[in-house]
Amino acid sequence: MPVYEYECAACGHRFELVVGFAEHDRLHDQRPPCPECSSHETHQLISSFHCKVASGDASDY
Repeated sequence: MPVYEYECAACGHRFELVVGFAEHDRLHDQRPPCPECSSHETHQLISSFHCKVASGDASDY
């Protein structure tokens, strides 16, 4: 499942959510509460990603 990073505008706390793609779509309309102050003034951060590939020769990809 994807990990999404959020920041609270009220207290500045950064936190992560692990949710499926369908749940993430819902979070656009109903922002997740901050785990520190319970404010819904949260916004998603732009973050990097990583992925795993099968071991072996990288030239196969």
